[in-house]
This record gives sequence, C-alpha cells and structure tokens, in this order.
Amino acid sequence: MIDATIFFGSTEVPCTVSSISKIGACLVVQSTHGIPDVFEFAERDRPTCTCKVVWRDGTRLGVYFR
Repeated sequence: MIDATIFFGSTEVPCTVSSISKIGACLVVQSTHGIPDVFEFAERDRPTCTCKVVWRDGTRLGVYFR
C-alpha cells in the first residue's frame, strides 16, 4: 500500500492507496465521515490532483481522478 494524503479546506487526512489505475483509486482512511465528495489528493512525491468520490463505505473511498 502507498501512503498518501487527502486535502480539503485546511484539513489533511492521511490515507493509504489499496489500488490505483490511470482513472481512479481505492483509498483507505480511518473514517470516511466528514470527507467531502470532491477533494485534493497527493501521493508522496507526486503532484496533487482533484478526486471525485464515486462510492464509499466506513473506511474506504472509491475515487475518480478529474
């Protein structure tokens, strides 16, 4: 798994990437509560990109890269 960070407003949420493709990823977080449907995402040493949530459960987010 890859360590990454979700950014929205002044909030940073650590996450891990359990799977990734050219169009999206599955992100694992402690809790999806409070994470908006659109946010910025960055893997370590990579540029930030905008993500849109396409599905969520208690600890995972399926996102599409915009």
